[in-house]
Amino acid sequence: MLTFQPSRLGELRRALGYTVRDFAERLTVSQAAVSAWENGDYEPTLSSLLKIVNLTRAKVESFFTDDGA
Repeated sequence: MLTFQPSRLGELRRALGYTVRDFAERLTVSQAAVSAWENGDYEPTLSSLLKIVNLTRAKVESFFTDDGA
């Protein structure tokens, strides 16, 4: 089973020089949503994940680990 890794999202956002506000605006989501994703409170929807991938040019799989289940 694949598990979303919220820390990877935050690391990538910071590496690209985006603040939470900038990132949220570019993704057309709230700052609270970005914070919740990065804190692991909940996972981005597929639609939001695709926006993240398009914005960052990261691979989808870079946000997940396989826990072997």
